[in-house]
Amino acid sequence: MTETTLNTGDILLVDDNPINLDLLSGMLFERKYRVRVATNGKRALAAVRSCLPDLILLDINMPDMDGYEVCRTLKADETTREVPVIFISALDEAMDKVRAFEVGGVDYVTKPFQFEEVLARIENQLKISRLQKEMAFKNEELANANLKLKELDRIKANFAAMLVHDLKSPLSVIKGTLELFSYEESLDTTLKDLVTTSERSVDKMLNLINEALDVFRNEAQDVTLEVKSINPETLLRGVAEEARLAALSARITVETNIEPKLPSLLADPDKLERVFANLLSNAIKFTPQGGRISLDAKTVSGTGVESGLTFVQVSLTDTGEGIPADTLPYIFEPYRQARSQRSALGVGLGLAIVKRIIAEHGGNISVRSQLGVGTCFTVMLPAKPA
Repeated sequence: MTETTLNTGDILLVDDNPINLDLLSGMLFERKYRVRVATNGKRALAAVRSCLPDLILLDINMPDMDGYEVCRTLKADETTREVPVIFISALDEAMDKVRAFEVGGVDYVTKPFQFEEVLARIENQLKISRLQKEMAFKNEELANANLKLKELDRIKANFAAMLVHDLKSPLSVIKGTLELFSYEESLDTTLKDLVTTSERSVDKMLNLINEALDVFRNEAQDVTLEVKSINPETLLRGVAEEARLAALSARITVETNIEPKLPSLLADPDKLERVFANLLSNAIKFTPQGGRISLDAKTVSGTGVESGLTFVQVSLTDTGEGIPADTLPYIFEPYRQARSQRSALGVGLGLAIVKRIIAEHGGNISVRSQLGVGTCFTVMLPAKPA
């Protein structure tokens, strides 16, 4: 055997036959293994507990406590269960070998044995044991690193949320001051225009801050639903009417096609209203003048694993710019957004919040889009059980 294959593992030999012990220990010493011996089961258990070996070669037929019982005892103890056990026995019946594996043995060698075979099996099990220990160590390192990352994320999120929250107060003061100036009749036209522009900028900043706060609250799972039975048709018509008024100045048509007698929903009406108001607001923002937005709602029966369930399906379709194909898979992620040539964009939090609210209601949202043609968002919400 070459020098590169030499091993220094700690091996415990357990056999009541001194000749076998001398033969095996001598051969293993020659291969630079550290070897201890035990002549019965009780001494073997004591030797293992005093210093864990890397591997045990265990005879079966021994007085008082046979090899099966020794192995079973080792595997029942959390401190010794990971030590690999190779049985070496004159018993060569299939059931003897099956029993050896059942009590926790990793290999079985029949006497009389060839030493090169025993050596190969020892080296194989030691290699497996080393790899398992290395994997366990790496897993522990990864788990600790993951805990540290989670703690850093929590600290970062708390700091960001606090910072964003504290920004609202000075901005509110600025907004109030600008509103006072807007009522001042002595201001000339130029100054009034500046005040109006500043008010819009402050409003935009406050909206972004509120979006950011909502994301932090959702990520921290601080938001709870105030669920009640609601009529989805009433909610959708109310949101669509507000969107229709907002779209008038851009000459955008908002149409509704709501199926009569939609099933009731168990939902938080304020949060659902916000979902559809956000989707309609986006549609207006990205639809050119003279375009069209359609809100369609109908009852859908579940299929496959959802057989027997009923859903309210709401689709919002616009004739806007469309979303680029490379952006579409990430459209619901925080801080990701579609590129637009028509309007200035925020930080991309709106759709992330929309998806979270829908998920909290047990529903889902999907999107299809084509550049230059338009976009369709589809929301599926489970109906209130009958």
